[in-house]
Amino acid sequence: MRSFSPFKVGMESIAFQYNPALHKELLATTQQIFDLPKKEINADHELFGVLAATIKHRTGINATIVVGTIGPAVEIPSVDRNNPLLVPLQRAFTTSSDGLRLIAQADDLVRGGVDTRTGMVTGVFTELPVKFYFPVSMFAGKLTPAEAVGVMLHEIGHPWTYFEYITRATTTNAVLSGLSKALDGADSVQSREAILISTKKALRLSELDEKELAKSSSKKVIEVVVITNIIRQTRSELGSNIYDMTTWEALADQYATRMGAGRDVATGLAKLYRGGFNISFRSLPMYLAMEAFKLIAIVNPVIFLALVLLDSPSELYDTPGDRFKRIRNQVAENLREPDLSKDDIARLNEDLRVLDDMIKTVNDRRQLINVIWDTVSPQSRKDRNQRLLQQNLEELAANDLFIAAVNLKQLA
Repeated sequence: MRSFSPFKVGMESIAFQYNPALHKELLATTQQIFDLPKKEINADHELFGVLAATIKHRTGINATIVVGTIGPAVEIPSVDRNNPLLVPLQRAFTTSSDGLRLIAQADDLVRGGVDTRTGMVTGVFTELPVKFYFPVSMFAGKLTPAEAVGVMLHEIGHPWTYFEYITRATTTNAVLSGLSKALDGADSVQSREAILISTKKALRLSELDEKELAKSSSKKVIEVVVITNIIRQTRSELGSNIYDMTTWEALADQYATRMGAGRDVATGLAKLYRGGFNISFRSLPMYLAMEAFKLIAIVNPVIFLALVLLDSPSELYDTPGDRFKRIRNQVAENLREPDLSKDDIARLNEDLRVLDDMIKTVNDRRQLINVIWDTVSPQSRKDRNQRLLQQNLEELAANDLFIAAVNLKQLA
């Protein structure tokens, strides 16, 4: 995984795709599906086999498509000690020397790769089955074919980024296991320093002070410091904490956007949000009426709780407005890429115009109970302020001055 400069907005490193065959081929097949009678839209239709084959051919992901009443969703394959991701003979070790060897060989533990330039996965990642679930209504409802493809690309983005991250996580966990075992036999500062030098090299921990840390005879202290350095390094590379729950969905949105479907993802989501009576899409009178109704319903705990839960934000998602802004920022990020053609710039500017107009229609209001809770709870207030800080930094990185500079350059 490459490091981004502090001015990069992206959280993962798939390149912007300028001739995305995956996007184009999915769209061509999806347009055919939209022409089918609704009764023929099911997983047995050959066109859904074509979609799965396209995903396999263009990404390497072993896709199966299930069409029915649930979704859009994806079933991510679980990874544990019995998973083929790990080389069996390297799962177990018994001596401190084996621990050192595991640290040194950590990069070879994952028998597969993720090409961040082309979007292809290889090796064991092509063997793991991934199920995609799409509802019939997605192909026979309010979405356009382009918006349906945007939804598909979002779901494809989940396993793709998962595989990218699991290569790092598997390597990191292997190194930490090796570190723990190697430290069992380290009874001198010199031996601990040698182990930490190997760990620092394997995990590329540029800020780890191995000489100072080796002076500690506490195995737990050493492990905690190393793990802290890993988290700090990861935050530095990604621009955010990967343990932030919303990152899971934001990464998938980013993948779809870098595949050229950002605008379609956003417009499709807007239709779904409106259809679900989302709080961010209510008019001011409707918002005030709903909040007043909650206050009246407080005498009935069951109804009151149901209404509050209806409007409670999901831990997995940003609010609609914030989600659209992140997609918009990715389009702005794309404009900074060198050697863009005039057609690319025109397309991206049109995407920005549509996204900016749509964002103006969204009001990410909070429930009265959320406002009260954020006021009285120090932790909730702290979390909200941290989230706002991150969003402000992302907005700063996607400053419109960069967009204006690109357009002025084209006029020169």
